[in-house]
Amino acid sequence: MPLTIPGGSGSPRGYQGLRGTAGAAGAAGAVGARGPQGAPGAPGPVNYRGGSVTFSNQMSRPVTFSSPLPSASYEVLFNPNGMAGTFTVTGQTASGFTANCGTMVTGTLNWLAIMLQ
Repeated sequence: MPLTIPGGSGSPRGYQGLRGTAGAAGAAGAVGARGPQGAPGAPGPVNYRGGSVTFSNQMSRPVTFSSPLPSASYEVLFNPNGMAGTFTVTGQTASGFTANCGTMVTGTLNWLAIMLQ
């Protein structure tokens, strides 16, 4: 008796074999068009000054800005870099201020003066 294979030579299509492994991915497509520029962001603080002042077994040090602020209406923030004590501001003018500590300290005090809006 002859062996009959489904889809063999007597059928309109040949017998489907096993599928091979998938081919490599194609190259990435071109980058799309660039969108329009967004609206400008909110203005940042333009009236500020920053720096540092060194204390050497002292309780106060004058600070003079590189250029004056528009007025003496500003806040001062301190980073005492590990120095112990409470730092305050006196003698605040458009050109600078005096940094004070309640105790004698030695080290560098970083400061930032920002105009009040």
